[in-house]
Amino acid sequence: MTDKIQMALSVGQDTAINVLVMIMLMAIGLILAKKDILTSVGIKQITELVLRVSTPCLIITSYQRDFDAQMAKKLVYALLFSLIIHFVYILIAALIFKKRPDKKDRISKFSIIYSNCGFMALPLIESLYGSEGVFYAVAYVTVFNILYWTQGVYLYTNDIKELSFKKAFMTPGVLGAVIGMTLFFTQITLPSPVAKTASFVAALNTPLPMIVLGTYLANLNIKKTLKDASLWAVTGLRLIILPVLTIFIIKILNMESIVAMPLVLASACPVAAVTTLFAVRYDLDSEYSSQAVSFTTLLSIITIPAIMMIATFVLYI
Repeated sequence: MTDKIQMALSVGQDTAINVLVMIMLMAIGLILAKKDILTSVGIKQITELVLRVSTPCLIITSYQRDFDAQMAKKLVYALLFSLIIHFVYILIAALIFKKRPDKKDRISKFSIIYSNCGFMALPLIESLYGSEGVFYAVAYVTVFNILYWTQGVYLYTNDIKELSFKKAFMTPGVLGAVIGMTLFFTQITLPSPVAKTASFVAALNTPLPMIVLGTYLANLNIKKTLKDASLWAVTGLRLIILPVLTIFIIKILNMESIVAMPLVLASACPVAAVTTLFAVRYDLDSEYSSQAVSFTTLLSIITIPAIMMIATFVLYI
């Protein structure tokens, strides 16, 4: 049992070290925002750079590998699991958060369903599990991108006319996954100059998203957040209850570690940044959504290593 505990502690320590690096990067963003060196315009531009260029390059480069039938099979499992777990989250959100006149229930539901799996998970997964970890994590990110542009939009608007399947499948993350998977299955190798350029751009996917997340923390009102029961419910569900539920579902399915651990990490991430972007776009409470993103991001510094330790102990010890 001692060896088993040490293994779990080791995973938690490795995760914590990488999270510490992320904290320092977020601290840079926090300082830049506080000093007005990085403004809202700059934050938006960096976000667009990451979403439209850096993340797709990371995804594509992770699929530049020799075809392996077993990897292809595990990728399909990861896609199916990611779809199932998101629908489980959708059901739980519908059962827990009841309609409110201020429509904050819509933001709360979106907040617990959709994690920051692209911005925060991919850099951490790449650091912990390398390109193979990203290979499987992309399945989760792809499902996330498709669902938040469909179910997520409907959740915010309650209007089926607002659904955009075209936008869902044309997002940079999904296009990057489609291109990457096509290259993987057809065994087309990018020319060396293109591959090297993509690799350099992909490297931006770790520092830039963390700096952007740090800027969100600059506007966190701790006193107001601590008094909001709904935010505590969102935080507990998004950072603890749903990731633990994910772990036990994976336990039942008996997934391999290299597939399961990236999926657990993706599920353990804080509220997705797009939660606030949609709140602004659809004229809901953007302050509430911003507090949800910021507060869960702050607490995830502690909860992510803890969840990864629990996952190691439950799944593989």
